[in-house]
Amino acid sequence: HGEEWKFAFKMLLRIVMSLYEFTPEWKAEALYQLEKPRVTYENSDAEIEIQETLKSRHHIRLKFWELFLNQSKKQNHFFSNVSPGKDSWLTKGIGVGGAYIDVCITKNSCRSEFIINSGDKELNKKAFDLLYKEYKELIETNLGHSLNWERMDEKISSRIRFELFEVSYFNEEDWNKMIEFLLRSSKNLENEFKKPIEKIFNKLKYK
Repeated sequence: HGEEWKFAFKMLLRIVMSLYEFTPEWKAEALYQLEKPRVTYENSDAEIEIQETLKSRHHIRLKFWELFLNQSKKQNHFFSNVSPGKDSWLTKGIGVGGAYIDVCITKNSCRSEFIINSGDKELNKKAFDLLYKEYKELIETNLGHSLNWERMDEKISSRIRFELFEVSYFNEEDWNKMIEFLLRSSKNLENEFKKPIEKIFNKLKYK
């Protein structure tokens, strides 16, 4: 049906060009782009391989998150309202608007992240700065290890993360270690950051 579609679109394009003022050069370029042959990879070996790779990754991630959520139910129910998916992360709210926990898996690590994202970039950066200034030392002392504090000036959100390296979701032998790490670290981040970020948001919003 490609030719039928092209004919219909071509007719529509001509109608639009008759109703509005376009330069002759623009009209010529529009018709040229419509007529020129298109390169398609729809049936190429490369496209098929890419699609198969994506399907494989999605299947592995789904299987990992299903196991992760089953273990969560047995341990702390922190992710009890979360469904498994095909992405490389899961998100969990902590009962404070503008803040949440992400757990992420990659081919060479896994990590838990505390995300500050109220939708207001200025508010997020101020909240991050206050957290860093007033709570960093206390939180890291309570946890017994340092965290990566990422203000991310170019982005709307900011984050604080704890990462485990030399593991991969492609290797099922790593799964138990990764799941144990993610369950423990995500809950610890919630415990340490929930009250401070709530206080900081209230302070900044009603200042």
